[in-house]
Amino acid sequence: MLAPRISFRDFQVTDLTAIARGASFLFPGTRTVLDIGGQTMKASRIDGRAKVISHLSEGVPPEDIMFGAILSLTDRSLQLMKRNKLEPEYTLIGGILRWEVMAKVLRERLGQQANVPEGDMPQFTAALGCAILSHLRLRKLFAQRAENEERTAQGNGRRAKSAC
Repeated sequence: MLAPRISFRDFQVTDLTAIARGASFLFPGTRTVLDIGGQTMKASRIDGRAKVISHLSEGVPPEDIMFGAILSLTDRSLQLMKRNKLEPEYTLIGGILRWEVMAKVLRERLGQQANVPEGDMPQFTAALGCAILSHLRLRKLFAQRAENEERTAQGNGRRAKSAC
């Protein structure tokens, strides 16, 4: 489903742009962002369910199954980052990064330190980026309007003087 058109919209931001802005706001040295969400995984440079049920029925502890899933997801994430020519400083975001074990395993597999926003912030980094970009756009629009008003006022002042 396409997003509805908004008549007053004058610019558009992609999710990658928002993610990059939010991550660099939280961690200014960020060079690579890995966003692991519930449905997608993105790395940028600024029948699994059946197996789980089978393991549970075999008596494998749920925490072992979850850790196996984390290892698998981590390996896929690192492959994606390598394809995108990862560069330190790394920032890891996405809802799954709220679980500290995911960040710990990713850091271990990277062999380097990686930033992770605190608390629930990993899942809100893109929203933060959108808010920052909107704020910057609004400041630019206000500055342009002020310039236009000043030019108009100067133009009216010249006309008033010439009428005298």
